[in-house]
Amino acid sequence: MRSAAAPPPLDAESVRKLLQSGGGLPSVPAVVTSVLTLLENPRASFAEVGRAISMDQALTAKVLKLVNSAYYGFPREIATVTHALILLGLDTVKDLVVTASVMKEFSADSLAAFDPEAFWLHSLGCAVATKAVAEHLRYRASGEAFAAGVLHDIGKLLLARHYPDLTELCVHNAKEERLSMRQAELGVIGVDHAEVGGWLAEAWNFPPAMAAAIRYHHRPLAASEEDSGLVAMVHIGNVVVRRAGFGDGGGGDRAEVDAELLKSKTGHKLRLHQLAVDEVVAELPGRMEGAQAFLRVLDVGKDEKGK
Repeated sequence: MRSAAAPPPLDAESVRKLLQSGGGLPSVPAVVTSVLTLLENPRASFAEVGRAISMDQALTAKVLKLVNSAYYGFPREIATVTHALILLGLDTVKDLVVTASVMKEFSADSLAAFDPEAFWLHSLGCAVATKAVAEHLRYRASGEAFAAGVLHDIGKLLLARHYPDLTELCVHNAKEERLSMRQAELGVIGVDHAEVGGWLAEAWNFPPAMAAAIRYHHRPLAASEEDSGLVAMVHIGNVVVRRAGFGDGGGGDRAEVDAELLKSKTGHKLRLHQLAVDEVVAELPGRMEGAQAFLRVLDVGKDEKGK
């Protein structure tokens, strides 16, 4: 079966101008800016971070729901965000803040072309896989790995919000022709989700390495040497979660680690030749229990693999 007919593709500059005008690029959720800024300060206290989260009632409820969930099984109810921070740890709460805020910003209208449960399961699976890869390689900034992984496909949501029909066509073509979503997007829209996600990451003033991980997760060799470590982690994490079968980000191709990355300076520096990708794939189901607890708290997903 052939791909559906598409109008002539747009060009990247036209899409960028559209997204940057008239509020096309959403503002970063205030709580994300506040919490991430505090967490970069080694002197920030649990109480300060707790107060920042408590300014958002919905987010407060999600943090408390997570800490009181069956997954953690604490013997008595935890009633304050500060107590939750102490028990869960700053990294876990940071991951929840970023994930919940992005999910809130990109609601059902941005997901019409995708199965919402499968999309978020893929995103969270990539986050878990990226963190696992970072731990296997003893990467120094493994704390950034989860957030970069969960946000790697954020450009798909921005394209789906502004080009819903074209995004549905991309998903269709990718499945029918066994293309990556990037290939389908370049053919139909003229720009891919990774580049669009990079624009959003810059607008949100994300750390350079995280913005690069979003922009180059399909083209790891294009990243600067300074940012190449986290980019490589997300690239491999995306391959791992797709091979493991958790969720669905829309692509129809087989996921493969870039062979040139393995031979590159970054590959040698990270000792990627020592990484057994199949082992990370095999251990991912056990690691996904926490991510699926996230999904239950966020009222998305079930205790099963996505399609």
